Amino acid sequence: CGDGALDAGEECDDGNLDDGDGCDADCRAEPEPARCGDGVVDAGEQCDDGNLANGDGCNADCQVERMGPRPGIQAITQIGDANVYFFSAGEYARYGVADARIGDNYPLPVLGEFSNNWPRGWDDVDAAVNLGNGNLYFFKGREYIRYNIGDARVADGYPLPIAGQFSGNWPNWDRVDGAVNLGNGSVYFFKGREYIRYGIEEARIADNYPLPIAGNFSGNWPNWDAIDGAVNYGNGSAYFFRGDQYMRYDIADAVIPPNYPSPIEHQFSGNWTPPSEW
Repeated sequence: CGDGALDAGEECDDGNLDDGDGCDADCRAEPEPARCGDGVVDAGEQCDDGNLANGDGCNADCQVERMGPRPGIQAITQIGDANVYFFSAGEYARYGVADARIGDNYPLPVLGEFSNNWPRGWDDVDAAVNLGNGNLYFFKGREYIRYNIGDARVADGYPLPIAGQFSGNWPNWDRVDGAVNLGNGSVYFFKGREYIRYGIEEARIADNYPLPIAGNFSGNWPNWDAIDGAVNYGNGSAYFFRGDQYMRYDIADAVIPPNYPSPIEHQFSGNWTPPSEW
C-alpha cells in the first residue's frame, strides 16, 4: 500500500500513506467530505442545489435566498413587559417598550440568534403568541412549534399539527394571520375578517366561533381585510399591525381609540425600518 499500484485487497492507492486525501493509510477509499455545492444538505446548510451560484434561490454559502420582494411584518409577540419581537423572512427585531425603539444591531437572523434549533422551512411564520407559561407558540400554515423562552430552544418533536394537538376543535383554517393573549385566560386568533377565542386552560375554541371581528371583537374596527400581527404587553391595550399602520385596542372597553390607525414609523417607533427593507 502506498506504492501507487492498485493491488489485491486495496480500494485505492494514491502513492502515499496519508489519511484525509481520499485514500487512507490502509488504501481504503475515504468518503468525500461534506461541502457546499455537492447537492446534499449538510449540517449548517439551509439548502444545497448542487452549485455555487448566487441568485438561484440557494446562494454560494448554501443559505436560502429570498427571491422577489421581502414581506412586511409576519409575526409579533412579547417576552415580559419590556420587549416586543417582530419577525419577518427569517429575521427578527427587538423593540423596547420603555423607549419605543428598535434595539441596536437589529434585525438578526432567527436561526442562531433567537434559537439555534429553529426548524427548516420556518423562515416565514404566520403568527406568534405568548401563553404566559414560559413558552412562545409560532404558527405556520396548519402547524405550530413551541419555543421555550428560558432555554431559547424549540421543544423536541415539533412542528406538530395545530388541529388535534394545540386544539381538539380547531376550525378548518389553512393559516393564522395573527394572535394575541389578552390576559383573560384566552388567546384570540385572527384570519381575514374573522377571529376565534381559544381557552388556554381548556385548549379549546369557544362555542359559536369563528365570528366577524367587526361588531364582535370591536364595535369600531377599521376596514382592514386582515392583520399582520398583534401584541399585548400589559398596559391595558393590545396593538394590531397592518402594512405600515398600527392601532391601539383598549382591552377593557373593546374599542379603538380616536386617531387610529396611525403610521408605525414615528408614531409607534422613532427608528422603525419596515421589514420589507430589512
